[in-house]
Amino acid sequence: MANNDNGGEAIGALIVVVFVVMAVVVAVMALMSLGAAYGAGTALYNYGRSLKESIQPERAAV
Repeated sequence: MANNDNGGEAIGALIVVVFVVMAVVVAVMALMSLGAAYGAGTALYNYGRSLKESIQPERAAV
């Protein structure tokens, strides 16, 4: 019998590997975006808290 393999399985496997890699890339990018948003929120919160502590209203002289 002749082997009539035209490489379809290899191409299918390659497509599956590409989809898996892309899913991992999307997941990593989503986590990086969430981390950046969380870091920016924390920085803004700390900036506001520091600004509030630095700017104290003057007390009236008695």
